[in-house]
Amino acid sequence: MKLKSSVTFLFLCYFSSIYPQTVSGKLVDHEGKALSGVELILYISSKSFNTISGSDGNFIFNDITGINAQNELPEGYRISDNFPNPFNPATRIIITLSEPKMVKLEVFNILGKRVLDVNETFFLAGNNIYDIVLDGMPNGIYFAKFIIDGKHFAVRKLLLLYGSKHIVNYSHSQISYLHSSEVQRILLSTKLDSLIAINKIIGKKVFNNLPDITVNSIDLGNLIIERFCPGTPSLTYAGKTYNTIQIGSQCWLKENLNAGTIITGEQEPTDNNIIEKYCWDNIETNCEIYGGLYTWDEAMQYSYGNNNRGICPPGWHIPSENEILILGSIVDGNSNSLKAEGQGSVFGIGTNISGFSALLTGYRHYLGSYLNKSYFYMWTTTISGLETHKWALFFRSSTNAIDYFGVYKNNGLSIRCIKDE
Repeated sequence: MKLKSSVTFLFLCYFSSIYPQTVSGKLVDHEGKALSGVELILYISSKSFNTISGSDGNFIFNDITGINAQNELPEGYRISDNFPNPFNPATRIIITLSEPKMVKLEVFNILGKRVLDVNETFFLAGNNIYDIVLDGMPNGIYFAKFIIDGKHFAVRKLLLLYGSKHIVNYSHSQISYLHSSEVQRILLSTKLDSLIAINKIIGKKVFNNLPDITVNSIDLGNLIIERFCPGTPSLTYAGKTYNTIQIGSQCWLKENLNAGTIITGEQEPTDNNIIEKYCWDNIETNCEIYGGLYTWDEAMQYSYGNNNRGICPPGWHIPSENEILILGSIVDGNSNSLKAEGQGSVFGIGTNISGFSALLTGYRHYLGSYLNKSYFYMWTTTISGLETHKWALFFRSSTNAIDYFGVYKNNGLSIRCIKDE
């Protein structure tokens, strides 16, 4: 049967079933830690599928044959990708229908000009083979638009490239048939266009160059998302190496700052061009674990204002109240997401989903003692109303709440540095 514009149209009905396929994998960071609660969107041609990674980072997309696809086609309908692609000059598409329908084909070039318009043709339910022959057309990208029943449509991208292999030894006057096993193989061959991982903490990551599915299921293995700040996985400052962590749009040091010379809890730091710190129980090795504790004036290096570098490395600064509020909103006000794993108890057990890795450090009281080792306190640059009190981030061991309140500036609190924008 010959159609105009040298297009051969063939159809054949086979099994009415659609072969289910699954795509699975695991989402991890660059250190191998599972990333949970991340939305994943899988794109296959004009279709998309959604799932969320579990607590162990594992994810699965079930039945990507089209039943759960978000596209223009109704349930039970499917338009396969063309094969081969690129092609010369014939390529084949399988149309699967749940019931008999009229189907129309239009082909456009990359400029949007219609180069082929085939009258509506009746298809039976099941798998129908549609061969397109662009004989004599120039090399390039074309778009085939299938219109089903006058109201549903799907678009497939075609690449005509002379020198590529033929799909079949076609004839304009003959109809060719495929064995049912070949139809099954074709239906099982699915090209994965891209996979997007997205949430407020990691931002948006795109995985391309995914393998084709040629069997019922495929395991993509570990998909790695680098969580450190782009271009700055770590930095060395004052003799110590710090890791970095990207949380949403913010870039943080992953550890509390530990810079300066230790003084005892009974001493007060002075403006003497020497960074002076407290270590829990006046033991310097505690500073190596938990970081130093600093009075607000010492942390600011006696120079005041929002986005003040203070004792942070060049290009970094002590966060403002607003930056701390943004951090809290990224983790939905859940301090467990900020606490390192193993920190906290009862309702406050750390999950460290954010990667912030906060340790419960307590603070140095202005009269010289060390208190509340089950709490975390961190300075901001912002005055809380009284000149003697500054805003601090605060959370405790037994709850998942995040609090912000004014703390007397002569207390010794932790410092966490944020990167300049």
